[in-house]
Amino acid sequence: MIKATHFIVDLETMGNGPRAAIASIGVAVVREGLLTDSTYIPVSLESSVQHGGEMDASTILWWLSQGEEARAAVRAGATPLRDALNYLTDFIRSHSPMPNATYIWGNGSSFDCVILRSAYQAAGLEAPWPFWNDRDLRTLLHLYPAAKALPFEGIKHHALDDARHEAKQLVAALELHADHLRDATKMVTPVGYILAPAEPTPAMVTAAEEAHMPFGDMHIAIQCALHAAQQPEAL
Repeated sequence: MIKATHFIVDLETMGNGPRAAIASIGVAVVREGLLTDSTYIPVSLESSVQHGGEMDASTILWWLSQGEEARAAVRAGATPLRDALNYLTDFIRSHSPMPNATYIWGNGSSFDCVILRSAYQAAGLEAPWPFWNDRDLRTLLHLYPAAKALPFEGIKHHALDDARHEAKQLVAALELHADHLRDATKMVTPVGYILAPAEPTPAMVTAAEEAHMPFGDMHIAIQCALHAAQQPEAL
């Protein structure tokens, strides 16, 4: 999974419900375990409300207690919601043209992904990823809390800086997860054995055919096929 393309989304909103009004969108891209790109979209709060975005008093009061830099970023929003979402769609597709291979991470199972999908629906647009590719960073960090220890760079509660920080946490957590899988594999694989897929891969079939044709020895063909099996360290 660490080699897939991931989009870490951070929304700054004026509410905390599923139809919260969006003030800004920050997105960071992780590919092959590296933070490769990011973008920031200030959103017109007025436009968000016109599309059904909801504001609540507790969130507004919370924003009033935040630093001036973070509040200034929220006030600077000028992009109409529909334009902001179209730009986001283009940005995501430029990095991952296949929707089924597009993973969208939010910090909490009921916040960023849910609010963003609701905004797409309110604007009459199709989200550029399937709902089953929603991912929750908060749950992953609960499983691998060491990934939360990374120092924060930038302005807290600024959508772009938050997204970039969460992207680094994601990479750290996925690396810890990969280490865990490797350790588990070593524990369950006896010495002298390797893991092999339940169904032969094309590389295994080719290796077996190439070994069997000149020698006619099925034992050698099977050994060559197993040697060509992709091992967990390479996944």
